[in-house]
Amino acid sequence: MKKLILIFLIICITAFCFFGSASADILTDIDDGTSCVTVSAWLENAANKKVAVEVFKPGKSEADIPSLTPENIAAVYSYVREVSADANGKITFSYRLGSESGKYSVRLKADGADAVMYNDAFNYISPDFEANFIALYCAEDATAAKRLELIETNADILGLNLEDIQTWEEAQRLALIDFAGKDCNSIRELKAAFECGITAQLIKNGSDASEVSDAFDKYSDSLKACCEIYTLYETYFSASEKGQLYDALSKSSLSSVKSYTEELCSKIFLHSVKNADNYLNVEDILRISEEWLDEDFEDYYKLSGKKNVNIAIMKGSYATPQELCKALHAEVKNANKDNGKPSGTGGSVSPAPTKGSSVNVEVDPTFTAQPPSAPSDSTNNKKIFTDIYTVPWAQEAIYTLRDMNIVHGVSDTLFAPDNNITREEFVKLLVCAFFEVDSSASADFADVSSAHWSFPYIATAAKLGIVNGVSDKSFGIGMHITRQDMASMLFRAAKVGGITLSEMKDASFTDEAYVSDYAYNAVMTMAKAGVINGFEDGSFAPLGKATRAQATKVIYEIVTKEE
Repeated sequence: MKKLILIFLIICITAFCFFGSASADILTDIDDGTSCVTVSAWLENAANKKVAVEVFKPGKSEADIPSLTPENIAAVYSYVREVSADANGKITFSYRLGSESGKYSVRLKADGADAVMYNDAFNYISPDFEANFIALYCAEDATAAKRLELIETNADILGLNLEDIQTWEEAQRLALIDFAGKDCNSIRELKAAFECGITAQLIKNGSDASEVSDAFDKYSDSLKACCEIYTLYETYFSASEKGQLYDALSKSSLSSVKSYTEELCSKIFLHSVKNADNYLNVEDILRISEEWLDEDFEDYYKLSGKKNVNIAIMKGSYATPQELCKALHAEVKNANKDNGKPSGTGGSVSPAPTKGSSVNVEVDPTFTAQPPSAPSDSTNNKKIFTDIYTVPWAQEAIYTLRDMNIVHGVSDTLFAPDNNITREEFVKLLVCAFFEVDSSASADFADVSSAHWSFPYIATAAKLGIVNGVSDKSFGIGMHITRQDMASMLFRAAKVGGITLSEMKDASFTDEAYVSDYAYNAVMTMAKAGVINGFEDGSFAPLGKATRAQATKVIYEIVTKEE
């Protein structure tokens, strides 16, 4: 209690200090299971200093400080402590939140520095609030008007932005509530259904395609939660094709979010297969859609050659995804008969690649989307990628590694430089660029099947000590690789390959304090060697997702250093 009062007095003394512009970066994370919030922040000029931390309860702010007394302090603050910053000016603290739901603000003040205020630093929904809200919202006698009132009253806590529907007539807002339904077990599900419903209502109301497209982008997280294959929409639809999709949906009978997202998934799937840039993309589409379709494509995956099957499927015309799946299984059966093999048997395995080569099999459905033609002797005859003008810093790397047969585009003329790259795709790049596949290697990850195309690369990399999983049992198949993990894998690969990384320059990032301990040495070493760079604002974004262009560039930097 004495310590609390001491800190309280310190706060009161500093209450009227000038609030500087944000001179700190802050990250917050709430564990839904324990209701514990963890806050990490990096403050300028705070290295090895004491930092006063104040977390304000919902509806409270620094304006309440002058009226603080030992008796009312608990009504204003959720958390008050003095913590020590490390040598990088980083502080971290955690505590269990109470029963008050809403937006919490954080104020930080290091010794001798201005205070920094973060209004609405995080939003918390307590288990009791959620249970009571869902009970009221899903009650049998809850009318659309009552549920709309509940949402509008609690929108701030729910994390819903109602600006998009403020201009709607009441009848339209009520129609949205009915469309979203009340079959939800959590606020997360409710929010996803509500925001998906907004996109559906825009389509039903005949809104402009650009307006609908903007809404799809804005509510992509909710659409992904309800439409399991939404990523295909982001990958395989041009602007004009998106307009055609909205028009087709407007003609469908959409009575609920469930029927809407089911129809959305069906149209996305059929279009993606029909309009894949390259026949090899069909396998990628099937893998992404397999769980949603509730189909087993193991007979297809075991084919030693899928080209003719893929092309036949792309050329077909199907009214439903089920028709396409039926046709696919028939094509696989015919392919196995033509090859003189019983249905469902595996194909042959190509020999391991030599260093600096790609594997000469149809395996990697995304990053190695198309077997490249042999490079032309004339530069003018080489196909160019028409979409890499946005990444001038990566163009030389992309063309160089393409000519080395290490990376390929998603088609002859498209590279998709800004698409994110998965963990297994990056591992394949590392192995193909610097090592040979070890056919005797094994990978003890529950999510890496020996039949998966990535298995030989992950197994080889694991044996070499280049990769770790996201947990003791999982590699993280399908997860997009973070920038810090990309640097870590590349750092280990260089070390195993005996590649010297000389320090070329000083390096620092404004958010380097957020780099995980296991990755810090790798990130800073690679930065000083000129292999990786940060962004224009001085940050590195360690937890940001790496893109195809970024991955190609860092591989290129090591390959050229090796030469």
